[in-house]
Amino acid sequence: MLRLEGYLNKYIKHLSGGWKQRVSFALALINDPDIVVLDEPTTGLDPEIRRDIWSIIQKLKSEGKTIILTTNYMEEAQSLCDRIGVLKKGKW
Repeated sequence: MLRLEGYLNKYIKHLSGGWKQRVSFALALINDPDIVVLDEPTTGLDPEIRRDIWSIIQKLKSEGKTIILTTNYMEEAQSLCDRIGVLKKGKW
């Protein structure tokens, strides 16, 4: 799903920020959790993989998984979230 096949034998410290994001996303999903917590999952990603991540998140939602997502991208929040909470200076 995340096109990591070509990087299986690489150390994460040698990957770019975008590839590190993909690995982090994969690690969040590896045990098939019921609740997935994602902190800015598309930061630093190119538009194509960003859309792929959005599709994966939509698929997880359709499977009944709970997704907790932090993002600074309002388009991302609007597209992916059923409910949105906004924090300003640490307050709702």
